Amino acid sequence: MRTSSILRRILCLALLLALLPACLPAAADTDFAPAYPGYVYPGAMVYFGFYEQDNNFQNGTEPVQWQVLAVDYNGGRVLLLSRYALEMQRFNHDWVKISWRDCSLRNFLNNSFYYQCFSQYERQAILPTAMTSKYVNQQVDTVDNVFCLDSAQVKQYFPSKAQRLTLPTPYAIARETAIFDGGTCYWWLRDTTKRQNDANRIKPDGTLEEYGGNTNAYGVGVRPAVWVKLNYFPVY
Repeated sequence: MRTSSILRRILCLALLLALLPACLPAAADTDFAPAYPGYVYPGAMVYFGFYEQDNNFQNGTEPVQWQVLAVDYNGGRVLLLSRYALEMQRFNHDWVKISWRDCSLRNFLNNSFYYQCFSQYERQAILPTAMTSKYVNQQVDTVDNVFCLDSAQVKQYFPSKAQRLTLPTPYAIARETAIFDGGTCYWWLRDTTKRQNDANRIKPDGTLEEYGGNTNAYGVGVRPAVWVKLNYFPVY
């Protein structure tokens, strides 16, 4: 009987040891895996910054809604594009041969817009981004906090014309953004692929106009884009 009791104990101990790994928590490295906000994914809408939009200056600025275009988990960053055209700006004040690097629109986005739209805390979350922009048969390099998309990005993130349609805010309309059937508008891109004194843009019907419009064309909307630190967005 004593031998049988000892044998049973040995068998129970062996069974316990066999089951022990299944009862333990996951490996230690997964305990410290970074957590990401589940509401930030391509196609989602998030709020970031404040800007005049309803054209009522007495009630202050409104939170800006952005569409998530891409999430870079390895780099800990997210690419955002404003849902609406927030402004009306010329690509450049004068109709001249000019690239994204030197145009007045780039200056506006990285100065006036950047400081008006984003608080100091939000600016700390924006990642300066090195980018190359096509200028006819050349390329120009810049580092921007705020920028416009280029033609390649539009094709990547908005493959259909319907996805490229955008509405200007009441403020952008008051700034004389031209609206067409359905209330949609042109919006600028940052590259030039045909003529040196033109810049590419999206037409009100969603067509990618790579022939471009005059750099000083009036009435074209602006949809700013930014790369933001992913950990800016809280995990619930």
